[in-house]
Amino acid sequence: AYNVVIDAWSKSDEDGAAQRAEEVLSLLENMYEMGNQRVKPDINSYNGVIKAWVKSTQRTHAVTKAEAVINRMTTKGQLQPNRRGYNLLLYALANSYDDDAADRAEQILHKMEIGFAEGDESVVPDINSYNQVIGCFARGRKKGFEYKAQAIFEDLVSHANNSDVKPNTDTFNAILGCWLKSNDENALQYIEETLELMDECYSHGNSEAKPDRISVNTAIAAYARLGNDRS
Repeated sequence: AYNVVIDAWSKSDEDGAAQRAEEVLSLLENMYEMGNQRVKPDINSYNGVIKAWVKSTQRTHAVTKAEAVINRMTTKGQLQPNRRGYNLLLYALANSYDDDAADRAEQILHKMEIGFAEGDESVVPDINSYNQVIGCFARGRKKGFEYKAQAIFEDLVSHANNSDVKPNTDTFNAILGCWLKSNDENALQYIEETLELMDECYSHGNSEAKPDRISVNTAIAAYARLGNDRS
């Protein structure tokens, strides 16, 4: 019942909803510490509060709050974050104004990959995990952001044939957006190669990689802005 309340607050647009969700979590923790074994917070309790903070209008505090809840999960709750919790934190980072958001997101992704490699299937990254990290770099707050995003993208593509995680339309569009924003002399070449790979993936059965209006508009903008550099 308490998780239902937390979930309701996590979906609410009301001011203070995230704080209310956290208050319910604190109540659960306190009751459990006082000996009520029936109300021990579980992974869904903590993820619900993380979601509430990520959804809140307090964008500048979302990352700090989400990280604090994850720390509580591991210390007070004696639970390890799962993919859902990490993806929520990655989403918060991708939408934050922090200059180091991309580096922190990449560290979380590596932590998930290592955890999965060591046998923890609950933290296996999905395509949303990769898209959020690429999205962090795509904001262009870090020098060489386009090459960092490209490296993550290429690593994802290199394992796609042997994995259930394959690049989708959002992945390709994020990379296209990176290079469109870039002033690098190779930007147009990377955009063309990305478009070709996108078309190839879709033609070979990856229905999730279908080019959309954003893909087309990015290509048009790229040729308009960068095409003259070739002449």
